[in-house]
Amino acid sequence: MDALLGWIVNTTLSLIRLGKPAWLEVTGFDTQLFETISAFADRKFRETAASLLKVTETERAREMGRLFVDQIRLLDFEEEGEQVIEAIDDFLRCQEQMTRFAQEGSITEADVRRFQDGLQQRWQMIFRRHCRNATRQNGLDVPVAHTGQDVFQEVLEHREALADQATTQFYLTKGTYHRLADTRGDDGSPSIGWHPEFADRLKLTASAVQQ
Repeated sequence: MDALLGWIVNTTLSLIRLGKPAWLEVTGFDTQLFETISAFADRKFRETAASLLKVTETERAREMGRLFVDQIRLLDFEEEGEQVIEAIDDFLRCQEQMTRFAQEGSITEADVRRFQDGLQQRWQMIFRRHCRNATRQNGLDVPVAHTGQDVFQEVLEHREALADQATTQFYLTKGTYHRLADTRGDDGSPSIGWHPEFADRLKLTASAVQQ
């Protein structure tokens, strides 16, 4: 219904701009209806638009102490507050939708693992490339945090397929990346990160890991 409503509004506006009566042909509507049903028929899950998944200030405040937030703060963004809020929103939206997909039986635990593995492999390639380039440009006195900003931006400009289905909302990929950046390996280092020195700067002590 959302897709059809969008078609109706866009078609109506186009006709008005052309100075024509805003009449919709039955055949045109039926064609759009058939195409919309066909597009959704084979989909395992349907993502909710980000604008419909509201995040409250209370929810944001509760996540401010997260490891993935510390990771963003290492990057010294001028608009750090906006970056943090966007990351928290994506993290919470992703969490809510992934839970819904699992409850509906749309995806399995294996689907989620493959999704995360694919994202981690992609991060690793991008991270290594930017770190190599930064080493080559060492004489140009480029701030280390700027390299991390480049990694962060490139990694998140992506929508990964989930359960062999293309995703339409960025928050699923971005939120999963933030979840990975919020977890630690056995040595206490974050599983992934953006800043070239993230592992050393955010690594827990041995005693803390054991606890």
